[in-house]
Amino acid sequence: MVFALLLSALLNLVVQGLAPQLAGLFLSPGDPLYARTLHVAVADVRVITLGLFIMAPMYLYRIGIQTLGHPRYPMYAGFLQLAARVASVSLLPPLIGEYAYYIATVLAWCVTLPVVVIPFYKYMAEKAAETAV
Repeated sequence: MVFALLLSALLNLVVQGLAPQLAGLFLSPGDPLYARTLHVAVADVRVITLGLFIMAPMYLYRIGIQTLGHPRYPMYAGFLQLAARVASVSLLPPLIGEYAYYIATVLAWCVTLPVVVIPFYKYMAEKAAETAV
């Protein structure tokens, strides 16, 4: 977990400052939509990169709970992620504008983090109690 969060911090240091240059590598300056596309790409990559601090633990706990033999929690998380994304792009644009589209994925990760963290620690405590006896 520590390594994942440190890597997220490193990626944020690089990407937040270099987002326009990185996104520009994939765009053609001659395109009439270049400026708008660059704006969207930079905003999206910056939001997603900040979201790595949530995504990394969410995926690690999701894999952990699934490895412990409880795949239903990751399945619930998947459904909740879909619902969070739909809610974000359907309900939030009037409130926060275009950023509703950028935060949809990060919001999905936030919503599902407790769905995999809480049962993970519950089952780990049970495993610890079993081995302590």
